[in-house]
Amino acid sequence: MTSFETILEDIFRPIVSRLSGSLSSSLSPKLRSTRKLLWLPAVTVSVWLLLVPSVNGQSSLSTQGTWILDSEEADQVIPHPDSRERGLQTSGLSYDGDYLWSIGDQRSSIPATIIRIDPKTRLVLKPYYSIRVTKESLGEIPSRLLRGNPDFEGLAVINERPRRFFAVIESDGCYVVEGILDDVRAEAQVTRVLSIRFEPEPVSGDINSRLEGIAVHDTEVWLAYERDGQGVPLLYRGHLSPTSVELTIKRVALPLENLPERENKGRVNFNGLDSLYDGSLLLAIVLRDQERLIFYRPETNAVSFVDLDFRSPDDLPIKWTSPEGIALDSEGDRLWLISDPDSQRGNYRHDHESEATGFFRTMVPLLFELRLSDLLRLATELY
Repeated sequence: MTSFETILEDIFRPIVSRLSGSLSSSLSPKLRSTRKLLWLPAVTVSVWLLLVPSVNGQSSLSTQGTWILDSEEADQVIPHPDSRERGLQTSGLSYDGDYLWSIGDQRSSIPATIIRIDPKTRLVLKPYYSIRVTKESLGEIPSRLLRGNPDFEGLAVINERPRRFFAVIESDGCYVVEGILDDVRAEAQVTRVLSIRFEPEPVSGDINSRLEGIAVHDTEVWLAYERDGQGVPLLYRGHLSPTSVELTIKRVALPLENLPERENKGRVNFNGLDSLYDGSLLLAIVLRDQERLIFYRPETNAVSFVDLDFRSPDDLPIKWTSPEGIALDSEGDRLWLISDPDSQRGNYRHDHESEATGFFRTMVPLLFELRLSDLLRLATELY
């Protein structure tokens, strides 16, 4: 950290503490008169948070993204297998203590593949890990998983030897795929596919708005369900059995009645999900359309939220960021978000542009890094 950054932190840290627990606290007219309201140095890289007051009084944290590029040719995007400009479609994200791992959905330029990202350089590392079903794979195998283009969403990578992974399948049915990452063969070998049994069943709705996020803590599994047929996002909890090919998950009632909706944003969805243990279990859920984070403590049933203002690497507003993957690092005090660019409606672009240009046009995902402790301290609690 430079001496200038240290001075800024010394000046503004007491202000941050006084704002703890309520981003919607009233601010002085002098502070409201400038967008440069509150600078917070974020970890050791050149990423900054900016507290921005919104028109409805609810403040948001501004964060600047970094393009996720190929490590071998840092000025090039990951190559496409055909003429479609769809990019990696990074719908899931996980951190294992060493690397960030991500997975794309069925529209990805490299579907059914787990990629590894260097958290320092933000470059994709070779090799890519192709997901492989073998004759030893247990459970019901979805047909599109066999064909090599399943709709993968959430991802959890466990730092064991060999590493284990859990990946959520959405529109092809509700499944959790478990496997190991084989570093020698550069394969993600499927050991079993868990068919999901809901208790109770969600109200039937859009098949592309079902299971989205996954967090695994020991044998406990948490799953985020984007929204049911009534437009309600859901959270489920289950326990892994070492031998079963089914996973029964029970709905967890979140106290979201007093959660305000952001103006000029989309519906309330649950997307990416991750967890950590810091004396008690903490869940972090990203709400893609609302561009918001929710923090949940199951032990106390406490819920808090932080609104986000996503910016491009040029520090310009983004029309539609579509953050879906989330990863937590308790030791490094970091939270990452990765975008899953919308490849169909052309809204992944600078807000001031009518059409996408540059890396927006080629659907290169953006990675955002924030300081976890600042997010937790500034989060607004729901009562």
